Amino acid sequence: MKIRIWIASATCAFASLLTGAASAQDKYPERQISIIVAATPGNANDILARVIARRLSEKFGVPAIVDNKPGAGGTIGATLLARAKPDGYTLMVQSTSLTTAQVVYKKPGFDVEKDFTPIAMLALAPMGIFVNATLPVNTVAELIAYGKKNQGKLNFGSSGNGSIMHINSERLALDTGFQMVHIPYTGGAPAVTALMANDIQVLTVDIASAIAAVRAGKVRMLAIGSTERLPAFPSVPTTGEAGLPFNPAVWYGLFAPAGVPANVQKALFDEISAMVNDPTYRTDMESKGSQVPVLSSAQFKNMLSIEVNKYREVITKAKIQQE
Repeated sequence: MKIRIWIASATCAFASLLTGAASAQDKYPERQISIIVAATPGNANDILARVIARRLSEKFGVPAIVDNKPGAGGTIGATLLARAKPDGYTLMVQSTSLTTAQVVYKKPGFDVEKDFTPIAMLALAPMGIFVNATLPVNTVAELIAYGKKNQGKLNFGSSGNGSIMHINSERLALDTGFQMVHIPYTGGAPAVTALMANDIQVLTVDIASAIAAVRAGKVRMLAIGSTERLPAFPSVPTTGEAGLPFNPAVWYGLFAPAGVPANVQKALFDEISAMVNDPTYRTDMESKGSQVPVLSSAQFKNMLSIEVNKYREVITKAKIQQE
């Protein structure tokens, strides 16, 4: 009899522990959330992370802070997330550099497809192909023809070796058969300044970074990396319309470590989905030339796998490498 009573008591206690654990997990979040940004303050990732931090703080009722961890092309911050406990209290806002770094760096410190749980895409910023206004070309076809007649005489800029700007300009040259000289800068803004000064003649960069230079008449936009023309720039053709087989763009997304509990992933996805579907958010993004595609976590993850393979091909052909 005593043994039966003991077993019954133990069973009840164990069940109580399980119920308590499940209940605690269901209460996510119960403490501060940290959002890693693998860049310096003021970067687009940083701005989006701060928008998310405010949203999560207001909706979840817990502090959410931004933790800037710049350096090594974003690999420092990404490696920290890959090694973080998968409990939903350490997140990261990152961009396309996550997939390019996977291939560009010999030892990036993480595996995009194994070490992260993509929560939601925040925005997709089509990149434009821009030229200095003094260059005698008005279309992509004219740029290609001019480049072939002047092999190796055109300079193109980027925000650094192995950056998405570098990779997409190399792809432009590889796909069309003309050579350009790469001049890396410390960021997108210095590269745009160099384009305006004619230190470089070609630049593939997000539209928001160069639109002021276009409006000032210093720079000309030849094509936009989108499947459809953007309402803000109806006269500018897409890269597909211009005869190019790729759509250069930069995405921004929210990530958690691999293995984050399903209920935590859902709580975050639901909240971020509500945020990106808010008309105010969408209008703000679209006014900057960005799109806000609605992707499930599974669709986002599949997109990342495709990108890694796509960039590997270009990076290998162009012999782009970082230590």
